[in-house]
Amino acid sequence: MPEISVVVPAYQAEKYLEICVESILAQTFKNFEVLLVDDGSTDGTAELCHRLEVRDKRIHLLSHTRNRGVSAARNTGIMAAKGKYVAFVDSDDIILEDDFQRLYEAAERHNAEIVDTQFYLQTEADSRSIRDGAEYSIIRREENEPLNGEEMLPASGQKRLQLYLQYGLYAMPCNKIYRRDFLIRCGLLFPMVKTIAEDFLFTCNCLFLATRYLRVPNGFYVYCGNATSLTRKTKSERHLAMVLNSMINGANYLAHYLEKEPFFAEDPSRLEAVQQHWFEYCKLYHIAPKGYYQNGQFTREVDMAIKGVLRERFGAQAGFVTYMFHAMNAHHAAALALLEENEKLKAKE
Repeated sequence: MPEISVVVPAYQAEKYLEICVESILAQTFKNFEVLLVDDGSTDGTAELCHRLEVRDKRIHLLSHTRNRGVSAARNTGIMAAKGKYVAFVDSDDIILEDDFQRLYEAAERHNAEIVDTQFYLQTEADSRSIRDGAEYSIIRREENEPLNGEEMLPASGQKRLQLYLQYGLYAMPCNKIYRRDFLIRCGLLFPMVKTIAEDFLFTCNCLFLATRYLRVPNGFYVYCGNATSLTRKTKSERHLAMVLNSMINGANYLAHYLEKEPFFAEDPSRLEAVQQHWFEYCKLYHIAPKGYYQNGQFTREVDMAIKGVLRERFGAQAGFVTYMFHAMNAHHAAALALLEENEKLKAKE
């Protein structure tokens, strides 16, 4: 039986998938299986997956008859996995050769349910050499918090909540390995309602549900920017409506897993803090950068789109919800303006 099941969702991934899989097969750790989940691709992805499956007996192809989204593909992999641990690798990313070895040994040494490591980020323009199989170059190392050695997160829910709110940690599922029995016991699956940042929501729940969550330094998962990813969609009313629905769906998804946990059940404001952080994440990364503002306010078209989405979701309560959304947005915009002014003052000093 494999020790690690590596789940690789693949949709229209013909261009990048082979380089990704080659980086997995090159691991110094050998006892793994690779689950390629073709999510209803219409290019040559399925044929490439078949060729890769024939090449190495550790590779197995799982197929969706239609495109169901990355969450469904990852969930298919979780349910089919035979390994003690589950890892996720996106089809346009790579991992370096000792990644699984280090994460597996750390998990076994500490009996961890999750092992989390830092990762490297490369922009799309600068990472083409990786996808062509050439040498890579490190563009930026993602570090939200200093980490000098292996660290087991405190069991205290309050301390984890403080870390989460202070540093915004753990949003990426691909720089981790997970005990499969932990995922199954907690019923942890990626959200099936279409949403942005489904990985943020999944890993947030993992953070609060895992009893033994280990962080290790010097990670080597390489995240490569991809201009066609969901997080990079351009400005439009349709995109804004999707973000707003995602904010609501995501808050419900978090509540589904967390509201009955004793730490959150004894004080509902804790769950509200997690949900508020989710709202701020969506606004910061999926609303503010897209040009929906003019002079610090939403444009009229965008304002109408917001009201339409909220009216559809909340009916008679839409007016109050719309008011609250705009109030939160005004506070957020003012905070950003203050931060920018502080940065300008620092630059003059």
